[in-house]
Amino acid sequence: MVERVSDGVNDVTEAEVQADSSPGAPGGRGVRSTSIAQARDLARRRLRGLDKQLVDDCLLVVSELVTNAIRHGGGLVHLDVITQPGHVTVSVQDRSSALPTSAAPTGQWLPGGYGWPMVCRLAKQVTINQLEGGGKAIHVSIAR
Repeated sequence: MVERVSDGVNDVTEAEVQADSSPGAPGGRGVRSTSIAQARDLARRRLRGLDKQLVDDCLLVVSELVTNAIRHGGGLVHLDVITQPGHVTVSVQDRSSALPTSAAPTGQWLPGGYGWPMVCRLAKQVTINQLEGGGKAIHVSIAR
């Protein structure tokens, strides 16, 4: 079953916002450049008219959560961005039950593992729900 992400105007399917598992992708599990961009575009439409700093923070959270779902979570299942009085909630579901982790300090700068702490610093609240049948849903509330 293909989940649909809708902003009320345009639908984006899971196939359009997911990892490229084609043999030519690095490691067989690369990320199409358009998938995360499409997720940000959906968020941008939902956040139209809000404060620029809030929009930038939300787009960063969307980018990090969708990237993690694609790279580490077995693929993006669902994305939603909801504006509410006092906050915006970004919700991402993936296929993995594994919880997000941070990079272990090594004394030197190495790529990877810094996005989750950044998401947590931007968030007013983070909730992670394990889903029946596997996978998880991460909900990040960002203060308006």
